[in-house]
This record gives sequence, C-alpha cells and structure tokens, in this order.
Amino acid sequence: MAKIGTSSQESVVLGKSTAFYFSSSYKESLGFYETNGETTRKISRPIQEIIEAISSSNYTSIAGFSDGEIVMWSVGDIVYDGITYSNVNVLYHIESKTWTVLGFPTKHLLFAPYIDNTTLKIIAGNNDGEIIEIFTGDKDNITGSLNLPIEYALQYHPYDFGARGKMKEISSIIPYTKNGLDCKVLARTDESGVFEELGVVDDEYESEIERTLKGHVFEIRLAGVTKAGLTQILGFDYVSPELNQTVKK
Repeated sequence: MAKIGTSSQESVVLGKSTAFYFSSSYKESLGFYETNGETTRKISRPIQEIIEAISSSNYTSIAGFSDGEIVMWSVGDIVYDGITYSNVNVLYHIESKTWTVLGFPTKHLLFAPYIDNTTLKIIAGNNDGEIIEIFTGDKDNITGSLNLPIEYALQYHPYDFGARGKMKEISSIIPYTKNGLDCKVLARTDESGVFEELGVVDDEYESEIERTLKGHVFEIRLAGVTKAGLTQILGFDYVSPELNQTVKK
C-alpha cells in the first residue's frame, strides 16, 4: 500500500534540515527523495535515466552520506549509453539542486564523518573491510592499488548548430585543456553507435585533430587520467569547411 519507501536503511541520511532516501517501492517511485516529515519530493528526475540503470540487485545495499551541503549515494555498477561505469556514486548539491556522477576504484557500502584535527572528512568502508578517506589528494589508493591516477570523462550535449535537419560536416576539432595532455578526444554523430577515438591532446593551445565528421548532430567526449595537480577541460572549437570558420562552444 505504501508507494514510497526505502529498501536500504543506509540510504536514509539527514541533510541540512531535511531527510533524503532512496525509494524502489514500484517503478514510478524509483529514485531519490527529500522529505521534511510532512511533504516529500522526488529530486532525482534530472538523472532519472541513470537511476533506472541501477541494477535491482543493488537496491538493498545503496548507502548514503550528507555533510549538510551535499548528499551522496553509492549505487554500484551501471551501464549507461553503452558505456559501463564501475562503483558509481551519485552526488546531489542541496543548494544548487545539481547532480554529479562519480566513479571510484571500490564500492562504498557505508559512509561516516571523520574529524581530522578540526577538518571534517568523509570516510567509507567497502566489502574488503577497508576504511577509505575520499575526496583527498589527486591519486586513488586502496589495498593492492597505490597511486592510481584518477580517471575522468566529460561528455558534451549533442550539437546541431541550430539546424538539426541539415547534414553538416566538420573537418577538425581543437580541444582546450589545462594540465590535460594525452586526454583522449572521442566523437559520434547522430546520437548512435559507440564513441570513436579521434586523437589525443598534445598541446594545451594548438592541438588540432583533423578528422572529417558528417552528420546532423555531433557529440564530443573528452576522457583521460589526471596528471599531477588539477586537470581542467576548458572546451573545444569545431572547424567546418561548410562555414569556413571555427564554431566556438
């Protein structure tokens, strides 16, 4: 009779002044919710396709954490848009109501706050009995895997240049990064098939990857591993012989 309710007590967390939890009571209720004890609202609609990619076998082990600014849940492995992501955490920023999807080298089964001197940190436990401090440093370190570079991927929304029904052609792509050498540049057209690797960033300012792409809609994906320090993706330019100019996005 209850259409909303959680299958995992570890998913229930207290945010700033409201409680958050995961619900899987029936198909239409699948998602993450916020409640003040009187009213309840579904907050996961912007990432509903990702929520629906969570395996039902993980529903009972979804774990959550909140520090009053963000709420985060560990949801296991998912397959989205033909790509497999391992040990996924979905992170919700309470004030801005925005979502981020993160991947980790191990699955988090439990979260807890930890005070190091006066600094509040987040620790997590996995099924190997390890206690892991997260969001610290620029390397992944777990037992048997030390100093692993952190992987990243940024996939842009499809671009149709204001004329979705018109066939267009691109002759090259110029990616811009900071501390992002060796970042892979991938693309696909018309929102179908797998992303094809076109080349890598070999210059922070003038890394032009010449490749002819034809289609109605273009999607660009930048992926790689972090170098020492912070890697930033600044954007990219298209060069279109049809327009004979770069199209800045």
